[in-house]
Amino acid sequence: MSLPPHSAAQSSQSNPKLPPPAISAETAARLLAFRDARRWAPKHNPKDLAASIVIEAAELLEVFQWSGDDLECRDKHEQMEDELADVFAYALLLADRIGASPDQILLKKLEKLEKKYPAEVCRRDPLLETYETLKTAERTRREMLEDPQLQRVLGFLDFLHEHSVGAWTSASDGRVFFVAYDRAAVNFWQAVEDWTSHFPAKMLENALPENFAARPSAKDIAELSFAGAAALLKKIVREERIHDGAFLSAAESGVLKCVLERLQSLAEP
Repeated sequence: MSLPPHSAAQSSQSNPKLPPPAISAETAARLLAFRDARRWAPKHNPKDLAASIVIEAAELLEVFQWSGDDLECRDKHEQMEDELADVFAYALLLADRIGASPDQILLKKLEKLEKKYPAEVCRRDPLLETYETLKTAERTRREMLEDPQLQRVLGFLDFLHEHSVGAWTSASDGRVFFVAYDRAAVNFWQAVEDWTSHFPAKMLENALPENFAARPSAKDIAELSFAGAAALLKKIVREERIHDGAFLSAAESGVLKCVLERLQSLAEP
């Protein structure tokens, strides 16, 4: 059977009214019956089925070999279908082997992807740069979560629950006022500097929402992304260099605690 030219082909991309492509229960049952009739099921362990998916996907890619700038390869659609069918078959067999529902695992994955690549962000810039930026951000997030310095940072929450970070004091007969900080607070500043230094600089520069409040509420902080919370924490620490007592104010107002709790919640598996 020959396929229609690409310009006449129908898909959910060219015709939004079409339902998304799916595999019927009848087709899936026929695939399993095909396997069982040949007594192949005992040999279908997850490792070999996963390897088969990769091999068949490579054969699908081979259809495009030497095609140069031709990204469609319209004259090879039948070969694409044949190789794609092999990929689908092994994917379904693996799902059956591990007791997974293809529909449910795809829905679960989509929920993760919708959070990972927000539509409003992608709509702003339809180019691939947006995808790469978001992908880099996710990779950085995972790396930062595994950084031992993060535990030093989050460990400061226990100190906040029991102690004050410092107190105002004076010198020179009351003519000079400054905050005497607890050594734990000073160590915390260094932990924050060490941890945030591992982030790509531009990521933290653009992490806080536009017009983010100078004195954010708990609700504002609860809506921050992982990078946004890290950026705010870095900002809190660095403001102490500009205004003596800024860190004490952030701690006493509860802002510091909210930021650390937001980071902690995002760090939980």
